[in-house]
Amino acid sequence: MRLLAACFPASVNCYIVWRGDNPKQELIRRFARWLRNAALPPGAPLPSDRGVFPDQA
Repeated sequence: MRLLAACFPASVNCYIVWRGDNPKQELIRRFARWLRNAALPPGAPLPSDRGVFPDQA
C-alpha cells in the first residue's frame, strides 16, 4: 500500500530509534520495513535488511 500517489525526493534522512530492550522488537522492525518499502519509488527492488537492524545476524 502506497501512502501517496506521488513520489517526492527526500532532502534529509529519517530514522526510527528504539531501546534495545523494547519487548515489541519484531513489531517495530515490521513497521520500519513497511515504512521503508512504502517510501520506495514504484517498481524499485526491495532492499535488504542487512545493516538496517545491526543486532540481527
